[in-house]
Amino acid sequence: MRKLAAGVTLFLIAPVFAFADCSVTGYTVVYVNGIFTSEQQARQDENQLKDILGPQYNGQDLTVRLGYNPSHLGGGGDLLESITQAFGAPVSDYDLKTILMQIAPEVTTHKILLLGHSQGTFYTNELYQYLIAHGVPKSSIAVYNVATPASYVAGGGGYVTSANDKVINAVRDAEVNGNVQIHLNSYGVLSGQVVSSALRANITVPKAPGWDTDSFGGHGFGSDYLRGAGDRIIADVQHELSGLKADAGDARGSCFEPPAATLAYKTQSVLFAVGDTVASGVTAVSAPMTQSVVSFANGAYSALASAAHTVFGSATGDLGQTADAAVPVSAPAQIVVQPVASSGDVVDAAPVQAAPAPVPQPTPKPQTVATASSVPAAAQPPAAPAVVAQDHPQSSQPLIPLGAPSGSMAFSVAPGFGGGGGGGGANTISSAPANDDASEPSGQQQEDTSAQTTEPQQDEPQTQPEPATSTVSLSVTSPHDGVAFATNDISLVGTADAGAIIIASFGDTIASTTASENGDWAIPLPLPEGDTRVSTYATNGAGGKSATDTRTITIDTQAPDAPSPHITACDASLVSFGCIVPARSVIVAWPTAVAASSYAVAINGIVGVHTAATSSEAQLRANATTTIAIIAYDKVGHAATSSELEVAALTQPLIINEIAWAGSGDTYREGIRNDEQWIELRNMSPYRIDLSHLSIERSGGEPIHLSGTTSADPLAHYLLVAPFSWEFVYGSDRNLVVPFTPLSTTSAEQLSLVWSDGEATTTLDSTPAPGACDGWCAGAYNTVVSSNVEGHADQMLPLSMERGADALDGTLASSWHTTDTYGVREYGTPGDDNTHGLPGAAVFCGTSDNILTSQTIAPGFDPGGPNSRCTYFSGFVTPNADRAGGFFEGDVGSSTVLVPLWMGHQTQYQHWLEHVPDGTSAGTHFFFAIWEIRPWPHNDNEDFTTYLETGTSSPPHGNYAVLPFVYQPR
Repeated sequence: MRKLAAGVTLFLIAPVFAFADCSVTGYTVVYVNGIFTSEQQARQDENQLKDILGPQYNGQDLTVRLGYNPSHLGGGGDLLESITQAFGAPVSDYDLKTILMQIAPEVTTHKILLLGHSQGTFYTNELYQYLIAHGVPKSSIAVYNVATPASYVAGGGGYVTSANDKVINAVRDAEVNGNVQIHLNSYGVLSGQVVSSALRANITVPKAPGWDTDSFGGHGFGSDYLRGAGDRIIADVQHELSGLKADAGDARGSCFEPPAATLAYKTQSVLFAVGDTVASGVTAVSAPMTQSVVSFANGAYSALASAAHTVFGSATGDLGQTADAAVPVSAPAQIVVQPVASSGDVVDAAPVQAAPAPVPQPTPKPQTVATASSVPAAAQPPAAPAVVAQDHPQSSQPLIPLGAPSGSMAFSVAPGFGGGGGGGGANTISSAPANDDASEPSGQQQEDTSAQTTEPQQDEPQTQPEPATSTVSLSVTSPHDGVAFATNDISLVGTADAGAIIIASFGDTIASTTASENGDWAIPLPLPEGDTRVSTYATNGAGGKSATDTRTITIDTQAPDAPSPHITACDASLVSFGCIVPARSVIVAWPTAVAASSYAVAINGIVGVHTAATSSEAQLRANATTTIAIIAYDKVGHAATSSELEVAALTQPLIINEIAWAGSGDTYREGIRNDEQWIELRNMSPYRIDLSHLSIERSGGEPIHLSGTTSADPLAHYLLVAPFSWEFVYGSDRNLVVPFTPLSTTSAEQLSLVWSDGEATTTLDSTPAPGACDGWCAGAYNTVVSSNVEGHADQMLPLSMERGADALDGTLASSWHTTDTYGVREYGTPGDDNTHGLPGAAVFCGTSDNILTSQTIAPGFDPGGPNSRCTYFSGFVTPNADRAGGFFEGDVGSSTVLVPLWMGHQTQYQHWLEHVPDGTSAGTHFFFAIWEIRPWPHNDNEDFTTYLETGTSSPPHGNYAVLPFVYQPR
């Protein structure tokens, strides 16, 4: 008791805050937890949020703070607060003020993101309204909510709610069920149907272990949402943060001013200090309690509830809320809870009046009229939730302005808005019967009335009966025509003349009841699965009868059939063992699933929007595998998911690697053989590619249709497409014989490798478009590649057009070069690696990356160290002529030969001794020289050496090359 008194004293002392300057840089994320969350658990959630968001965003500090939302009165006070928050008129602003006072000294940045979970999302919406009403610019504050039972996100912010969240699903179902019974009190009506105000699910978080047996399954902030949807939450939070702006000219000392600790606030502190202490010693919160409407367990609770209602009233206007948000909520007819003992068993407790009771709503007794079968009366509305046929629209604002209806109010309450989750079905709050005795046998009151009418006492004067009323009023308020329910047990509810007999029939079943003195009536209807036509009329027993109301009610307790999706593109897969396509998108289609009303496509576990269509375009990740599944939903929200389809997207599995557009004839054949043109493809994948859905499209001819597969040998990367057989060189699996009209040798064509799935085409690769170059961008037709001065004929060859080793974009002219005649064959490299495109004269030392090709001084060339091997290329000299050369220090006409060479007929000659002498300084001039050697009586070798060293004579002939460079040591 001393501790309690001390606590009360502390509550009455006005808090003192120390505020830091409000910085225009940095971000502050304020996390507000749900109810039934201990402070220790809330701190754990705060730390987990810090871990996934990190200490910085966009190069600025990011701080996470906890706006702790404590539970009051054993959780009962928070449930009552949650209900009234949902109606937009919270019964108390105590926790809102407390959170504001708590975070005021901790928020030190202009840019603020309010992040709420469960009931905490109501507070983030209210915090936003307070802050913008007290000077915080809308541009610097945003709201993001997780597992929200609210109907909107303040400021148009984002949210995430899982389709597997049992608590939010129960809240939504219970609200719809309760509001269907009380149409006038519903949050919203869409197309004549009552809908829930809670924002619809927009993600399916994978179920955590134990989900099936956990009544709060899928609702935990850290255990479910951060664990299963952390990447989505990070992305959403970063999106909200990216839109925040700070005003550099705003020189506020503190980021915002918290509300004052008024006398009313201090009084509430005292009440909660006492009530929370009593609650902690009386009972523990359990699922049965969360499934009941909010109240208190004993006399102490009752006194606190009465005092709290007197002190709290409705939300006051000092928080900057709009006038609409301050509309008071009429109290329910009676708010009852069954408290539980520590063992979890329900204990008896007298109902507690939380507020002055409005006119009670009766629970009428059904009566059985002579029928083949009858419907027994139910003691209370059904426990299972009813779900309307139409999905709740996604909107950042409620369907209609939220506010409490006038008069009495009945609604359903589900476990709710807690940090740990909730479960179980919803219990409907209803008023007690007005004038019927529940123990009186059905139909007895009518029999007694009949006896008095037909057999009056002899001592009393007899009077003439009143004329029969020709019509009787009848109104069936619920359920609406065409509404679907997920339970067989529903009630037909409406109004009629007081005392009227209500008759309802469907099939062979007839049920009846009598309207109360207020004209209210209800008839339980355990309807069968499917659509049932229910007819209802009222009679006054004196010949009067109402018009018959007829409506269709659907009962759907079964999930729809799982869809059977198919991807047409997979029929054209590039491989035989699965689905690999070169496209970045595919069309997935499925036949209509039995009992399904809408569908959603789940890509890599992320569920998309609902659609009535039976096909959708799915985007694929490049060079990765994508999983696709289809979810079918029925009218009441049951879902069935197809098996997953896996599709891998390879954006460039094959490329056009070499084009022998000039043919492959040589000097050993009779002229140029245009009929020996060929196109070489390169397999860029590790798979054996099916070619049957591929073709080479031509801008100047008919397409070349491919067939078969690439080689099974993983090292055989090349496939030769030609109108003739090259099997003697490559084997049948590396040579595809396809007749085609000759490629043009006078003007360029564009070749494109195209894949078709039967519905659409995808271009895998293309060569440059016509006009990109003056003719073909590389290759040559019957060109002189080498010559000599001995009198032999020049060598003339067709040269192929080769692709650079690292050239990914084939449409660029720079991606292609002319074969250098040093390859497998002089005219190209069919079935082998492409050449480097070397000129007629070149030298490289060490590796081919260190190559010298210029006829002018090349700074930075380094032949390497001692014993470095250099390779001389002399394709400019015909193969039947000898050649020689050397390595010189100095310049032409003033040099010294360091290494003289005799190369014979070799167009590629290697030597191990070329290297810059030790101790050579940077900037020293060197050159390589290569020349043709004529036979005796010519002395070309000595004459060229003299000319290059002294310059005292002319070169013996013009078929030579000099490759100078300036030494720069590496």
